[in-house]
Amino acid sequence: MKHVQRVAFFLLLALWLPLSAQAFEIFAPTLSPGGLIPEEYTCEGMDRSPPIGWKDLPEGTGSLVLVMEDLDAPQGAFVHWIIYGMLPSQPALEKGVVQIPSLEGYVRQGPNDFNRIGYNGPCPPKGDAPHHYRLRLLALDFELKSPPKVDWPGIQRAMAGGVIGEATLEVRFGR
Repeated sequence: MKHVQRVAFFLLLALWLPLSAQAFEIFAPTLSPGGLIPEEYTCEGMDRSPPIGWKDLPEGTGSLVLVMEDLDAPQGAFVHWIIYGMLPSQPALEKGVVQIPSLEGYVRQGPNDFNRIGYNGPCPPKGDAPHHYRLRLLALDFELKSPPKVDWPGIQRAMAGGVIGEATLEVRFGR
């Protein structure tokens, strides 16, 4: 009987543990998952970055990388923003991150597919159906100290084998 109770206990524990673990999450107070991105964060508005936060980072996170891509661009995923080298102690990015290559500490921004540093918001062709934009937050198991102005392929090479978690947020925008 004790063996059955012990087995039952461990089965319940095994079922409970995955439910109790918090999921790595990216969020934006001004963006609704799957919703339309407010105009102020697009080329039709102020074209400034939205505030972005995260929580429940994977254990062992050494640094974070954020990339924003237009998934519906005719030539394939189009990068609107790359920011990397954020430490796990940094809880968020404020609205309107300055468009310069080097920020506080080792936080850096790379060129987007507009060939500009920092954030450039959604700007799909007029008349297109709303495009889907994905914000990907990647947790790395090491502190990424790449120089400023590294493009997305360069960041992908730098973080190869070190990604221990990913959280995404998708929004839409059309003109």
